[in-house]
Parts: sequence; C-alpha cells; structure tokens
Amino acid sequence: MKIPGILVGGALIAAGLFLPALSTPQPAPAGTVGMEHEKFTGPDTVTIPRGGSVTFFNSSGWLHLIGPGDKGQFASNADVPHLGDYGVFNSETGDTFVAGPWNKPGTYQITCQLHREMNLTVVVTE
Repeated sequence: MKIPGILVGGALIAAGLFLPALSTPQPAPAGTVGMEHEKFTGPDTVTIPRGGSVTFFNSSGWLHLIGPGDKGQFASNADVPHLGDYGVFNSETGDTFVAGPWNKPGTYQITCQLHREMNLTVVVTE
C-alpha cells in the first residue's frame, strides 16, 4: 500500500515541532537569556537601562515562539521592541536574537507561546 506524500510530510513537520533536536544544544553564552525546554535560564527579571537590549539564545533542542505577554498568551505592546516579522521571534536550537533598543522605561513581560511556563520580566530604567 502506498502512503500519500502529504501524510508523510505532515508527520515529519509534527515530529520536528514536538521532538527535540538530535544535536546537543550548547549552553547560553554569558550575558544572554537562555532558553531550555520550558523555561528561560538565568534570573526571572532582567534590568537594563533605557536604550539597552536583551540578547536571547535558544540553548534547548526545542522550538520557541517569543513575544510580549505572560503565561503563553501574547499581548500587544507598542513599547516592546520589534521581536520578529509579526512581533514575535520564532527561535530554533542555537538561534540568537537581540530585542532592543528598549526606549521607554517600565516593566515588560516576555513569554513563549508554546511553553506557558516560560516568562521573563524586563525592567527598563532611566
């Protein structure tokens, strides 16, 4: 019996989304916010000066969708810097991205839509 190509392709895409990468991820470099399977590594709060940036590194074998919000729910926030083409960053194993500059002092929440346990607070000071 011949299996339709669409079924094979769909199964491969699903496996890629939910199974960890086969290679061993590298640890997050110093000064970056790392990502493990269901959490950001390092402190729960990052404090930066106005005009500063936050560097993220996907140190896991998992896909992450990072954007403004809390507990896996994205929320629009014009004061959060551009995080990707649609306001979120699609992060695969080994990806590094820089969110910044953060120009308005305040407290901001960042989350992973795929892992609601992944939450980070960014405090921007004067």
